[in-house]
Amino acid sequence: MEIEEIRQELLQLFRRQMETLDSATFVGMTDEGWREYDERQARIHVLSEQIRLKPAA
Repeated sequence: MEIEEIRQELLQLFRRQMETLDSATFVGMTDEGWREYDERQARIHVLSEQIRLKPAA
């Protein structure tokens, strides 16, 4: 996966996380919602590590 692809996926995941937190503030979140949030957070961590370990071009 190229850095730009990783970056785009990260941006999408960050947006989803923010939307989820905004929604949870007003209406709460189900266990399923928290599970999905945690899965996205884990993916963010993996992608962040990939970027960190990629050699500079």
